[in-house]
Amino acid sequence: MPARPSLLFVSPTAPAPGGNGLAMRMGVFLEAYARWFDVTLVVVPLSGQAAGDALSPFIQRHAARTIVLPMDRLLHPLFQLIARHRDPAARRAAMRVYPRPHLFFYDPIVARELLAGHLGDQHFALVHAGRSYTAPLVEAYLGRSRCVLDLDEDDGHTLRSIAALLAANGDQSAADDEIADAAKYESLIGEYLPRFDLSLVASEEEAAALSRRYPAAALGVIANAIRHPASLATAESAVASQPVEPIDFLMVGSLGYYPNADGAQFFCRDILPRIGQGRVTILGSRPPASVLALGKRPGVSVLADVASLAPYYAAARVAVVPIRAGGGSRIKILEAFAHGRPVVATRLGAEGLAVVDGQHLLIADTPEEFAAAARRLLADPDLAARLVSQARALVEQRYALDRVASTIEKAIEPLADPPDGMIECAHPRG
Repeated sequence: MPARPSLLFVSPTAPAPGGNGLAMRMGVFLEAYARWFDVTLVVVPLSGQAAGDALSPFIQRHAARTIVLPMDRLLHPLFQLIARHRDPAARRAAMRVYPRPHLFFYDPIVARELLAGHLGDQHFALVHAGRSYTAPLVEAYLGRSRCVLDLDEDDGHTLRSIAALLAANGDQSAADDEIADAAKYESLIGEYLPRFDLSLVASEEEAAALSRRYPAAALGVIANAIRHPASLATAESAVASQPVEPIDFLMVGSLGYYPNADGAQFFCRDILPRIGQGRVTILGSRPPASVLALGKRPGVSVLADVASLAPYYAAARVAVVPIRAGGGSRIKILEAFAHGRPVVATRLGAEGLAVVDGQHLLIADTPEEFAAAARRLLADPDLAARLVSQARALVEQRYALDRVASTIEKAIEPLADPPDGMIECAHPRG
């Protein structure tokens, strides 16, 4: 059998089968690529996770080689100067004029030199950069290898949406920070998008919007994917081993992300009183003080970094997604579908997914509408069961891992026959 082609995968976080949405999306690409390529994974820990995350069993199974770039050696000199400001207002003002998005805090020249030292003159049939702020790391491969950029979402649009919510919540200074970052992302994307052989986002709507703005770019859509729980019996056994009290409403998400933190407050402050009663559990990493304070309300629990989500989904009657800003598509809705929970979401929360109100979930935007939808699901188990059944079928049809992996294969197929025949994806593994 011919040798498998090599792929360079640069990720801003350690890919994983679960956890936050970015790690899960990177995990889907890694697992899919490992079927056809020997993957050299480069983790650039821009989210601050421990280097040990890049040595997880999941990564060891799917990456032939893993490199973790040490961010403490890569900080941009200008970023280091900004960090030395003792006055928070001065730091904030300096960050607004910092020329790159805040997650692009590394020195790309030093980072590329360090990466070249690891990789030497190794040739890669395909190069994949995850998120726009890792694109400068693969500069040397543009035009030399076939290169794919996964934007995941339209960052400029997302940040302007978050800015509008911050302004509506009375935090104009934070809104101005997001607007400044949005402009930097738009500049970065405009610089790199046309230079990649293919750029990807998670939703058709964002692909169409980016195509209008960047007509020279080749754009495709790779939906977010979800891994099914092995079976309902598996979930039930998880409940037995980790008892969880019954939950009426479950919200899951990275709580360090402002739209999720706002959504938790929106639900507890404006929606729950209109429902009248209910036991609420909010799960997620890095909850800010404003979300932790919600746990002092009667019937509300806030939990960070639980070992397994399965017992909580199994104990919940309804999953809620009260999101009022953001972009891309919500993996957590797919996660709730896969766990067999009926969902109530805002229209923006369901954006980017091929869902139909009243068929796969209930969509409600105002506090009154959301409360009415939540009460309806609690009172009508037949409706809840019907939504669960149709949502699971949708996951099988469009968002299951194998379906999305097949879409990835089809997306890169046009790149698989360059003149020198350097990519052959005909020998999947596993």
